Amino acid sequence: MRNPHHIWSVVLAGGDGLRMAALTRDRQGQHVPKQYCRFGPGGSLLQRALRRAARHSDASHTLVVVQEAHREWWAPVLAHLPQENILVQPTNQGTGVALLHVVSHVLEHDRDPYLLVMPSDHEVDDEDLWRETLRHALRAVHESPDHLVMVAVDPPDDPEFGWLLPGRRSPDGTQPVLSFVERPNPTVAAALAQRGALVSTFTFAASAHSLLSLFLQHAGELLGEYVLWLQRRAYGSARLAEAHRALPIVDFSRDVLERAPSAARVLHCPPCGWTDLGTPQRLLEWYGRRLPETPRLGSITPLPASLPEPIRSRMAPAQALVETRAAL
Repeated sequence: MRNPHHIWSVVLAGGDGLRMAALTRDRQGQHVPKQYCRFGPGGSLLQRALRRAARHSDASHTLVVVQEAHREWWAPVLAHLPQENILVQPTNQGTGVALLHVVSHVLEHDRDPYLLVMPSDHEVDDEDLWRETLRHALRAVHESPDHLVMVAVDPPDDPEFGWLLPGRRSPDGTQPVLSFVERPNPTVAAALAQRGALVSTFTFAASAHSLLSLFLQHAGELLGEYVLWLQRRAYGSARLAEAHRALPIVDFSRDVLERAPSAARVLHCPPCGWTDLGTPQRLLEWYGRRLPETPRLGSITPLPASLPEPIRSRMAPAQALVETRAAL
């Protein structure tokens, strides 16, 4: 692999996790974003994501995007990282703005940076297979740095993901992306599945220069406003958080990638037990696979009465396994 010292692992951890808020509460009833919660052994979701990141780069080349409002939860977990590698957002303005924070940082510190981007709220059953797939993505993007290489999996029953339609496979194992469809309705999702569509894990490898080019071509207004925000920050402008909140909320998949499918290639990960723990239903399905081998944890958090009864009744046996305290 060329330029092995220019790889930066990026963990996106700035979300609020509102769809899981009914389950992720501490002993005082305060909502804790899911990435700071334990749902079994091995630490919080963020800690597990950091261990995956460490398989591809050391701490000096690991970036984590977080939100200022969550400092009490992320500060202890990220104490081992250089402080400049903790990219603190005043507000959560979506994955597009989070990635601009990343691109801005790495281009200040590296002339030829390559990024391996991963969300902080995902799980996989086969960690070895997942690691090798991400290495494959990095090799592919080094061979074709003008393209972003997305890791995708076979479609689950849940259509609420970003779907993509791949083209013919290349010798390097990747496929061109013919189109992106963000969260299709069930009818469209079924039709896509019949055509061989895959589901994006929003884990990808990319050259930072290529990412910046994507923003220039397809999100120029956001980029212009972001540059103005950087200038305010450089000069110590007051009311910086308010200016950040005024930035457009941009979803990178919907607002950038859907407009530029030819800029991406896709790498199909074989079945590895990947899941996005973004909803109570997905957590339930994940427990269905893990329950027999997951040890009982000490703290029991009762399931809230507001949880839909079908999910509540089916999750009742697993409630003792859910540790919703912030991971310290």
